[in-house]
Amino acid sequence: MPTKDERQGALVAVGDSIINGFNRPIAQVPALGFGQLLAQAMDLSYTRYAKGGSTSRDIVEQFIPQVRGRYDVGVLSCGTNDAYQRMSMADLEANLTKAVGHLSGHCDRVVVLTIPISAEATDVVRRVAATLPNVHVVDAHVRGVRQLRADLIHPTSVGQMELADRAARALGAPLPSKVAGFPVGERIEAGYLLGHWIRLPVTHLRRIAKRLLGR
Repeated sequence: MPTKDERQGALVAVGDSIINGFNRPIAQVPALGFGQLLAQAMDLSYTRYAKGGSTSRDIVEQFIPQVRGRYDVGVLSCGTNDAYQRMSMADLEANLTKAVGHLSGHCDRVVVLTIPISAEATDVVRRVAATLPNVHVVDAHVRGVRQLRADLIHPTSVGQMELADRAARALGAPLPSKVAGFPVGERIEAGYLLGHWIRLPVTHLRRIAKRLLGR
């Protein structure tokens, strides 16, 4: 296990597209992942190992081994794609146990997001996190046009800021929305709103079709 002398004074973020935070900026908030916003607020350097579409197995095999040295904070988003693809919850639990255990050993504190699209997967997250004293579970459920994209999975840039604030509260850290230099504006661009309301019905129709087909 790395020692205090190897500390990198940093935050490491691991996971899927929710970690990446690739978005269209809205309400004056840039397209950054919540981990990067949190790192800025805590004055920590930032390292990211993440790729959109990654399952828990991908994360454990491809990204977790890259986490070496010692970090102040680790953040993890893992399981959304497992839930979306209706993969095994037993496999998710096994992979989360490996991922969270590894991060817990390399980070003073760890933040793990829940999985809003699946109560069952969120239960897995909470169960795994409960086994380690330095792991904090943060509710990733956001809603509304300001915070959630029309696919009903990915947070907007404002939603990412909300997740960063929730993580900061869990850690007792300064709120990114107050100190990261990106105050959340009130106005949302008309073009974004139009695109959102056009795409939202398509998302609902896809979900209905998926349920009917048993996928």
